[in-house]
Amino acid sequence: MKKRVISIMLLSFILITLAGCKKETPVSTTEEKKGIQLVSVSEVQDSIDKEDLYIFVLGNGDCPACEMYEESLEELEETENVKLDYIDILEENRSEVEDLLYNVLNQDSEEGIATPTTFFIRNGEVVDTLVGAVDFETLMEDYGDLIKEFAQ
Repeated sequence: MKKRVISIMLLSFILITLAGCKKETPVSTTEEKKGIQLVSVSEVQDSIDKEDLYIFVLGNGDCPACEMYEESLEELEETENVKLDYIDILEENRSEVEDLLYNVLNQDSEEGIATPTTFFIRNGEVVDTLVGAVDFETLMEDYGDLIKEFAQ
């Protein structure tokens, strides 16, 4: 019980700490196109249900680590033809984000969640995650085989 309370407090602290950053990009993707798309939780849930292979990033677009990582993701999109969706946690309802993480993706609520986190999903199941920001070279070195599988 004590671990759960601490985890909830930690997650709340992370979300409150990140609340000072705002991204001005509207949350909507009505057309399919390659590249990084800012999407809502419901759009991610739909994609998880519909797509065999799917990658999305949970982040906060104006925080330094997420901004740095976006550069790596843009290079990934350009060089590997990978479609990526991006949820900005500040643009979404907190309970919907938590439901996605803990109930849909079966992530451990005891550990909380860090941003950015990249989720690789195959047939509705998380097959791997990348927690934190890395440069493009590290991304390809550590996750290149998986990324190539997910490339369109």
